Amino acid sequence: MKLIFISLIGLLLFYSSFLFPAEDDQTLKRILELYKRKDFKEITKLASEYIRAKEELAQDDKVIKFYFHTENDLQKLDIVLDNIYKNTDELSPKFHALNYMLMEKALLSEQFDIGVKWGDIFRKEAKSKKPKYIKGLYLYSCLLYKANKSAISLSVIDSALKEKPSKKFTSKLKLLRIAQLKNDFQIIVESKNYLKNNYESTYADFIFAHMIQAYRNTGKKKRVEQLKEDFKKDFGDSILVDTVLGI
Repeated sequence: MKLIFISLIGLLLFYSSFLFPAEDDQTLKRILELYKRKDFKEITKLASEYIRAKEELAQDDKVIKFYFHTENDLQKLDIVLDNIYKNTDELSPKFHALNYMLMEKALLSEQFDIGVKWGDIFRKEAKSKKPKYIKGLYLYSCLLYKANKSAISLSVIDSALKEKPSKKFTSKLKLLRIAQLKNDFQIIVESKNYLKNNYESTYADFIFAHMIQAYRNTGKKKRVEQLKEDFKKDFGDSILVDTVLGI
């Protein structure tokens, strides 16, 4: 009789999870409804209340993922991510996805210090051969560049290039690298290599102009005049034409 009673209790608990959904499930269900209506403000409010009521935050909590999509206050996102980071023994790709979102928002909102903080953690913790890791390193190097930390940015770019990224990201990384170089001779060499492989790039005119300025800085006046004519012929519709002709 006792065994039957215990079995009935277990059965009741099993079915109650379907008949009476847990509070977490109810919150997520409500958020999904709000997401369909594109009521992002209400999602942020609901998710924020949910997070405050939680004793422990989990990196794979779907409510937190929606919160990171909709919350624009980076200080709040920083606190939530910090809480998860300090209380999680083994970080998963889901944590790194939250980190990536925070870095992205930091770059767009020009809050570079927060982005650099989490970019450093991403670089150390998210090591992987997957394309997402390369994208994260590129994002981190952009944040460092914007934060006037070019030396570290160049180091991150070199690390990313060693991972043998796709042609698209190799081009983007090299473009960002050239923009930060200080040595004119190095700028000339790397600009030539970039243009050799990416002459149809949207940013080819920028690199060409950058290279001409480097030649000017090294005193190669005759070469500068030749390159200015080439620029006018190949990039006549560029917004940099007047700048280049004035070099």
